[in-house]
Parts: sequence; structure tokens; C-alpha cells
Amino acid sequence: MRHRPAPENSRRVVATTLALWGGSVALAAAEGVFAKLSPATLATLALFALAYAASIFAFDRGVRGIADALGGRALAIVALALDLLVGGAALVLARIGHASLASLAQPGFAWIAFFVAPVALVASLAAARRALRSRRVRSAPARSPGARPAAT
Repeated sequence: MRHRPAPENSRRVVATTLALWGGSVALAAAEGVFAKLSPATLATLALFALAYAASIFAFDRGVRGIADALGGRALAIVALALDLLVGGAALVLARIGHASLASLAQPGFAWIAFFVAPVALVASLAAARRALRSRRVRSAPARSPGARPAAT
């Protein structure tokens, strides 16, 4: 008897993961968990979140498939909106003079650093991948020199 694995519903898995991850970060920030960490630990955690999100996009076909299923314009808009949110938070931190790693412990900035920034990175990677794939030059097989035998 053949063993067939259950088909994975990537959309549901990604949606559940994002909800749990975002909720966990928000709850940890509200409870002051990030305030107990050193600035070096906060920076390491933020970099790990970015690297982990990028590696999931790079190695998981299901996640890339979800990104490919989105329309190019919608994907670009989501990526741009998230990038603007992360950039705006960085500007606010710089403007109020708290542009230190310790400010990542504040609830709003913690949520942006540990949740929004990794999701923005994945959205930007997906939009860039889509843009690069759409600009590739493809020649029709009939026009390729090897498509027809040479006349003799």
C-alpha cells in the first residue's frame, strides 16, 4: 500500500504562522519581555528574525508559490507599504533621539523590528524576484536556431 502524505495547504500554514508570530511579538512587547534583554541581544534577535524570514523564502517552495500567486502590482504595493512603515519607524526613532538598540524594547518599535521588518523583507524579495523574472528575455522555440533543421 502506498503512503501518500497529506497535501500541505501553504496558505493556511503561512497565515497561521504569521498570526501566531505577530501575536507573540505583540504580547511579548506588551509584557515587557524585550525590555529585559540587553541591546546586543535585541540586535541579534532582530537580525535572526530577518535572516530566518529570508531563508524561509529562499528554501520553501510553498512560500514562494504563495508570492508567485499574488498579482505583481499587489505584491509591489504590499512590499512598498511595509518598507515605508519600517523606514518611518526608523525616522521617528532618529527624530526623537532614541536611535539606539535599546529603543527596540519599546512595544511599537519591537513589533516593527521583530515582525514587520522580516515580513517586509520577504515581500520585497518576492517583488524583486517577480520583477526580475518578468524582465527576462525569452525567445520563441520556433525562432531558435536549433528548432528547425538546416536546409541542404
